[in-house]
Amino acid sequence: WQPLSDAEWEALAVTLRALGCGLRGPGGSPAGREMADPRARLDAIFRGCTMKWDGPQGPYRAPWRALPPALGKPDTVSRSHRRWAHAGLWRRLLEEVCHPQAEPVRRDLAHWVCCAYRRAIRVMGLRAVLFARRLGQHSALPAPPHWLPQPALLGPWQRLCQGLLDALLAGRAWRPPPGLDGVGGLALLRDRVLGRQPLPRWAEPA
Repeated sequence: WQPLSDAEWEALAVTLRALGCGLRGPGGSPAGREMADPRARLDAIFRGCTMKWDGPQGPYRAPWRALPPALGKPDTVSRSHRRWAHAGLWRRLLEEVCHPQAEPVRRDLAHWVCCAYRRAIRVMGLRAVLFARRLGQHSALPAPPHWLPQPALLGPWQRLCQGLLDALLAGRAWRPPPGLDGVGGLALLRDRVLGRQPLPRWAEPA
């Protein structure tokens, strides 16, 4: 990590201003108020989201309280990170940095944006997981994709459960579809639908 360069800040400031994240547009912005130093706040957010602590199974994300004091109060920085997640900033930036025609200065920020995005997934919800998958940005996910919820499998899971229930109520034998090993196969499919719980901290990308 290093502070944003002038070119990097100018590239990102356009999006921050459009969404009212610390900067106001020409006509003012209903999304937020003017911040004293939004560039320093963004620097602090990127630093907090890229910091790692060493663990027995590998490095994992450091908490906000590990932020160097020179970058601001951890509570203030984390609050801005959450507020800007609600404003749609991380989603917009992720889309911009991975766009095929993105400027080099934006593409070079992809790692930092992915770190900020995946830390905000808890705030943004399941749609954020699906959005990152659709963009093919697995680095923006908090764990390997097959460990995360897969709503596309919800329909097959419900149909299998309904078939099992109908068979039990009718007193007839039930056989799982090919590839599923009885009730154990249903449990495996359930885990794929709901995702692995809890996610180990070391599973997050570097």
